[in-house]
Amino acid sequence: MSVATETDFRDAARTACIAVCAGDWARLETVMRPDAVLQITEDAYLSGIATMAPYFEHYLEYYRLTLPRLDVICDGMEAAVEATLRLEYVKDKPGLPASSGQVTEIPIGVFFTFAGTRIVKGRVFYSLDDWMELFADPVAGRTAGEEAP
Repeated sequence: MSVATETDFRDAARTACIAVCAGDWARLETVMRPDAVLQITEDAYLSGIATMAPYFEHYLEYYRLTLPRLDVICDGMEAAVEATLRLEYVKDKPGLPASSGQVTEIPIGVFFTFAGTRIVKGRVFYSLDDWMELFADPVAGRTAGEEAP
């Protein structure tokens, strides 16, 4: 059995984040144990990749998610991700304003714990207030009250 290095942990953390944004569950399984747990702010506690996929598929139906910035710091068997999540509202979601291509970017933090070479626990932090800025004004890149360019 090979010993994981800091580079392995950094690559696994990056792969996990990118896989979730792409809805690539097979790729996620390469770096995360099937019984891993994921806590998302105070909203959700997901146990196992089988429960993570439907949770994120719901969001991916309405939003295109990308990570224009993704930095990973490792310490022992843990990795911290500091990233910018770009959200593009691509389909009308019941209870929210109509989709007109609104875009926003929000800071997120993700903390992973490893066992062996795979992720066993993750914690995701972001501000719902930042997320809701997506709906502040239907013109991408403007907040409420800001003049159009």
